Amino acid sequence: MAMFIDWSSIKDMRSLVELLNDFLTKVFGKELLHKETMKLDLYVPKGKPESLEYLRPVGVHRAAKWHKLLRKLKEHDYSFDLRFSTEIEEFMNLMLFTYSFNLLIQHKVLSLDNSIVRGRLTDKNGFESLLYEVLVASNYTSNKFKVCLLDLLGTGRTDIYARKGGVEVYCECKRLRRKERYVDLAIKLMSEFHREKQSLIVDVELRKKPKSIEDIENLVKLVKRAVEEGKPIEGTEAVIKVQSLPELIQDVYEISVSKPETIEYLVSAAYVGIFNGVFKVREPKILVIRNPNKAEELEKQLINELRKAVKQLNSVGNDRRVIYVDISEVAGRPIIQLPEMIKLSMGPELLTSHLGNICRKWLEAHPDIDAIVLTTPKLYTDEFGNPYLINVENQVIAAHIAPGWAIETMILPIPRGASSGILVNLGVEATKKGNYRLAFFYYRKAIEMNPDQKEAYNNLGRLLTDLGRPDEALKYLNKALELDPNYVFALINRGIALTRLGRYAKAINDLDKALSLNPDNEKIWYNRALIYYIIGQCDEAHKSVLKALDINPNYEAAKKLKELIEKPRRENNQ
Repeated sequence: MAMFIDWSSIKDMRSLVELLNDFLTKVFGKELLHKETMKLDLYVPKGKPESLEYLRPVGVHRAAKWHKLLRKLKEHDYSFDLRFSTEIEEFMNLMLFTYSFNLLIQHKVLSLDNSIVRGRLTDKNGFESLLYEVLVASNYTSNKFKVCLLDLLGTGRTDIYARKGGVEVYCECKRLRRKERYVDLAIKLMSEFHREKQSLIVDVELRKKPKSIEDIENLVKLVKRAVEEGKPIEGTEAVIKVQSLPELIQDVYEISVSKPETIEYLVSAAYVGIFNGVFKVREPKILVIRNPNKAEELEKQLINELRKAVKQLNSVGNDRRVIYVDISEVAGRPIIQLPEMIKLSMGPELLTSHLGNICRKWLEAHPDIDAIVLTTPKLYTDEFGNPYLINVENQVIAAHIAPGWAIETMILPIPRGASSGILVNLGVEATKKGNYRLAFFYYRKAIEMNPDQKEAYNNLGRLLTDLGRPDEALKYLNKALELDPNYVFALINRGIALTRLGRYAKAINDLDKALSLNPDNEKIWYNRALIYYIIGQCDEAHKSVLKALDINPNYEAAKKLKELIEKPRRENNQ
């Protein structure tokens, strides 16, 4: 049975979903899809997405998950429901399989008329191991290699044989898998955040892995305490950091997450919609679960998979031997679909490089293996969540090739004889141009030159808050106020940092003190109004925002906040 998908015929998300749905029916059959999807509907409780039960792994055929995902896309007007932040990764897996399998059918590497192929496709466990083999085989096929899936067709012990001219390659395909022990914890915490209508980022760095329900309950209690107190908490189970987010986001809001190489699980949730012609995000929440020992644990898992691959490749002759390892679930930046108003930036990803170095050392001790290829597919979407590109990145490691190196330098334009005050001004200009790294350097250099430069501490604290690091910002803002307890700008900026951390009472104290020193500053009144709005004291919020607008009638942020505060009152009076 030949198949050929005309990708150029896809004009929009609707046509893509219809094409994928038709493909699944042809490959797996209506009967299997119907039976397995019914199981999925039974296992995953219906109801509000706030239950987070959709996160739990369910023992059904993956094709059923894909079929249900396409059904959801149709129901949601052919777009991703952003409350279901994990679906984007599964959609990428579906796209990868569709493209790869279709290519192998088109080039007659595989046939749906073959009973062995059919059997592997319909067996849920066999299909999971087939997924990656199909991707690797299609890569060789697209580069004009003659390809045979030996293990699948029962003609050899290795997964793939590829030949082009005088080059013959035998490949073993392995996958590093994500551990699912963190799912129960994610469900418990995200459900709690939904129930309390909290808008926040919670960063949980585990000191020991949760192995029982009691362990998970203890972690939940620790997180709830951190949220209530609005400050980082260190316990025997974990280190918890909490950052508050606005309850309602109307403009682009930037969030930063550091050390992505330690992230085991990342999930988000939010309500989104268009109100009065403006796209808004309500009650955003992001949960980050980290494992500081992730690199060491993955190293063991990787070495174990490489040993298995060697045993299987020992059966071939002296031809080239390559081991492919899919690291997409465990390394690289997590794939997470967020509303377009939230921009998530992450620090440099170091884990892929670490795994590459482990492979290189391992290859030095195994000269009979030519190379290891680490693969990480990435899905790119536009600002509305529509996928437009999947890119499979291959990192090829060979023991006989020097890995190269990189050195990062920064030529810093510091004027000769510049004072600490001049450096602070340079930092302000760099910030205006978006060169935050340079600004950071100027402020730090100013402090180095003059440890009593309060403006440098204040500006550095404000910059860190704007970059989503309010906990670090407090250290510098506290120092500025230690130097000058009546420094109005530092009081304002510390109030903003404390607000981001959910420490509202202390933030109001700072802003009230700033008002006693400068009652005609509209920014203080606005931030005071914002805090009272967040904690639900709308009368006090209304008084403060009106005061801000009395001082500056053109203050756009205050106008928007006033509209938010007054809207429920107008609706109640109608």
